[in-house]
Amino acid sequence: MTLFYGDVDYIIQLASIEPMDLQCDDEQELKSLVSDILQRLKSHIDSRLSREVSMEEMQYDAIQDIAERSVIDILNYAQQLQMSDIVSRDEMAVYLVHAADALEKLDDKLAPFQGKESQVKITWTGRDRDADNNS
Repeated sequence: MTLFYGDVDYIIQLASIEPMDLQCDDEQELKSLVSDILQRLKSHIDSRLSREVSMEEMQYDAIQDIAERSVIDILNYAQQLQMSDIVSRDEMAVYLVHAADALEKLDDKLAPFQGKESQVKITWTGRDRDADNNS
């Protein structure tokens, strides 16, 4: 059984975050936070796929990439909240990343692995072939 999809050190490096960015006391606390998010995200992924993806499967690397990038989205949101000031009246606040986006986008990202049909629809606009053959 895989504990989670993804590599904690890789996520921290790719996200370019430091412990103080998320009010963590040290590197170990930051790693623990990222590990916890990865474990929770694994639950979301497994429930959407109705199974666990093993490391031996061809799709494992793609699932790992989805998990890592989703964790980075969550970390970016958390970091953004740490840095933003309270908004005053008549000010405009723009959130570049929303925490729910990471999970909402998860369905779209996992669709190819769920056996769902593609959202792309191809419509035939030419003449009916049977009508051509009967002429």
